[in-house]
Formats: sequence, C-alpha cells, structure tokens
Amino acid sequence: MDNPIGRLLDTTFGVRGRQNLAAWAVAGGLAYYFFYLPEQRKIEERKVIYEQRRKHYEEKGVAAAAAAKDGASKPQ
Repeated sequence: MDNPIGRLLDTTFGVRGRQNLAAWAVAGGLAYYFFYLPEQRKIEERKVIYEQRRKHYEEKGVAAAAAAKDGASKPQ
C-alpha cells in the first residue's frame, strides 16, 4: 500500500526521503537567514529613519509656527 502523504510530498515538493527532507529543511533555514531576516532588518531601519525624519519635521514645523506667531503678535 502506498503512503498518500508521502506521494503528495514527493509530487508537490520533491521530497523523496529523510535525507531529501533534511536537505530541504537546511535550504529553508539558510534562505530564512540570508534572505528574509536581512530584508526585515532593512524594513525596520527604514521605519526608524522615517520616524526620526517625521519627528524632526514636526519639531521644525512647530518651531516655525511659534516663530511666525511671535513675529505676528509683536508690533513693529
């Protein structure tokens, strides 16, 4: 009798045995560390830079608005 799960893994993913399954696991782990994690780190760095810029421009905008308000309220 043929194992339907084994046949599914063989036809769908090319997994034909324990060594082959281990090779796929190693390849998946390496892909995770070499492709996925660096991309996630880049995304996090971009988020941090975006937040820093946003805060900088908010502070600059508040300071400019305060200076404009002070300049407009003083008589010349």
